[in-house]
Amino acid sequence: MQSYSAELGDVLTEPELALVKQVASLQIKIEQRYLYRRNRYGDMFRDDDFGTDGRGFITLLLRTILESEENQNALIEPVVSAVASCMRATWIRRGIEWIAAFDRIPLVDILNKLRELDLSPENELQHHYAIGIERRLWRIFGPDVAPAPKAKAPRKSARAATRILAVEKKIAFGLQLLDVQSTASSKIELARLRRKFGAEPISAQEALRVARAYGKRPEIYRSLTWLALVELSSPSLPAAARTEFESKIIAGSRFTHTQIRARRPLKKPARRMAA
Repeated sequence: MQSYSAELGDVLTEPELALVKQVASLQIKIEQRYLYRRNRYGDMFRDDDFGTDGRGFITLLLRTILESEENQNALIEPVVSAVASCMRATWIRRGIEWIAAFDRIPLVDILNKLRELDLSPENELQHHYAIGIERRLWRIFGPDVAPAPKAKAPRKSARAATRILAVEKKIAFGLQLLDVQSTASSKIELARLRRKFGAEPISAQEALRVARAYGKRPEIYRSLTWLALVELSSPSLPAAARTEFESKIIAGSRFTHTQIRARRPLKKPARRMAA
């Protein structure tokens, strides 16, 4: 070790040699701390970017301080610990941009200003100091850009599938009634055929109306409940409101029968005759 130091002394000045010894001493301390934590906490102390021995982490930590402008004198314990706590994977994977960011962060000046303010004891100063550095890094790098989520095919719940099946069954019934209506010679024959299908008069009328309006429009009837379809096809609903609902349904909106019914015009109360 003495011969190695003597060889360095032949090519380095005294300040440079002192800095090398300081780096070597501090690197040993950091390695010991890192390896202790890894051995103590196991998988909770991960470092996927630098392998398992931590040498890459320590190398980048030292380079961040020593190679950034005006920070060569910042290789001291509070600074090293604070910078290490700010080494987020998203940031350090930017490569040279990570080190260049510290050209805009005067590490020693920030630490001295915090000490001058005397806002907290020395054992709490480290926490606030690290937060100060991290806030500056957030301003430099900006918010994290999340990867675009993979598009997933929409999954229909069992309840939705059951609803669609029931609606399609009633639509098919309404289309059958339309065919019967076009061939029936009288209302009596139509009533007889309706009874054959086992439908109540009101239900048959609703099925006819819905099938007439939306029997060929699955983009509408597959998106609503049967009651909503009955209200949407109601002659009491203004045509403008119906067109508006249809456009929104095609665009992906969903409506209940009460929401559609609410667009009907209010009935005027009947006038009471004077006695």
